[in-house]
Amino acid sequence: MFFTDTAFLGLFLPAFLLVFWSVKSAELKYLSVTVFSLFFHALLGVGSFAVLIISIIANFLLFKAVDKDKRWFFVSVVFNVVLLATFKCWAGYAAHNSTVVAIQGGLPIGISFFTFTQIACQYENYKSTIQDKSFEKYAAFVSFFPHLIAGPIISYSKTVPQFLNAYDKDKFIEGMEQLIIGLGKKIIIADFISTLIDPMFKNINCLGISTIDAWSCVLGYTVQLYCDFSGYCDMALGMSKMINVDLPINFNLPYRSTSIVDFWRRWHITLSVFLRDHVYIPLGGKARRYLNTIITMFISGLWHGTGFTYALWGLYHGIGVAANHVFRKTNVNLPTFLSAAITILFVIIGWAIFKTETLSDSLTIIKAMFLGGNYTHCIESFTFQIRLLLISLFVLMVAFQHFPVRLTGRFRQVAIGFVLVFVFVFKCNVAPFLYFQF
Repeated sequence: MFFTDTAFLGLFLPAFLLVFWSVKSAELKYLSVTVFSLFFHALLGVGSFAVLIISIIANFLLFKAVDKDKRWFFVSVVFNVVLLATFKCWAGYAAHNSTVVAIQGGLPIGISFFTFTQIACQYENYKSTIQDKSFEKYAAFVSFFPHLIAGPIISYSKTVPQFLNAYDKDKFIEGMEQLIIGLGKKIIIADFISTLIDPMFKNINCLGISTIDAWSCVLGYTVQLYCDFSGYCDMALGMSKMINVDLPINFNLPYRSTSIVDFWRRWHITLSVFLRDHVYIPLGGKARRYLNTIITMFISGLWHGTGFTYALWGLYHGIGVAANHVFRKTNVNLPTFLSAAITILFVIIGWAIFKTETLSDSLTIIKAMFLGGNYTHCIESFTFQIRLLLISLFVLMVAFQHFPVRLTGRFRQVAIGFVLVFVFVFKCNVAPFLYFQF
């Protein structure tokens, strides 16, 4: 059961909201969050559920042990990193070995996010910023179902107290609207694009690709990935607002960035903050800025997957960020339009690497984009109209990023209504969220 399922939207979410707002005591508030969240995760798979339970119990014991001896913090970090690395490596091995039968494809759903969330929580505790360490609060915090699968990465001290916030009608409506917008991004845009471009990415190696199709598909993926991931985050933030809990935003118009550094301040913001605080700074931060930046981004790539293209994508962005810092020292100021154009082009090339499964496929599609492709192998299903549609969606998305349209009042209500209608019209063969695999 996922956020886009009818059973979730029509049964699970209303039941959770009804129970949560019906109970009054703090203990029952936390219990309702935990029970519904664990039930939700159990429906995703027994293997994933078991790993989550083991992770929560082990981390809580370490959470309490730090009070007696700070050295247990380092044990907790090692435990979480080993747990995550083990399943990441297993998933990578399973993906390339047909004889391996992997649980949930080899990777427990949400493990990357609930592991990073708990590492951040252990660090908060290590710094002695957490006073109340009850298991019911810790379990509710980690398992909270809106953020559990694909983020954002949240803070214990900022999130847990909000479970006791009073009902707020305006916040409830705002959350419902954000939930609908997220559904629209996912179902109407991201999943629609997926049906058009996925066949191409699966057949690059055997068919080759023409220049126009390479650009169409990579630009389409640029839109798909943003709408899929930001759509999930909109839904997570929206559902949280419906119980008057504010989660940190994960996206801030990333495709309007004017530098690679700026891009990583706008894209997957909570991951960038986590990597800064728990990887970049412990490595020495600005003392070895360029090397530490490259290492940090390389780790970011490995976090997304053990495949070679993920590592290459991390290195690519690490070198890009480091080069950005070097360029800033020259005091050369490029026009904003040119800076934005260079940045989006850099990001697009990165997505071509990120999306493909092998280095050969990455090179094939990038070569086709810039040096000419195999025109005898244009995708048969790609009509002129489809190519134009994919390119137009990219242009429109970038345009809206630079000139965001803010609807208010009656116009906003009508727009939300149209999105809701289209969600149910397009709701067929809904694909899992892309970041479920990380």
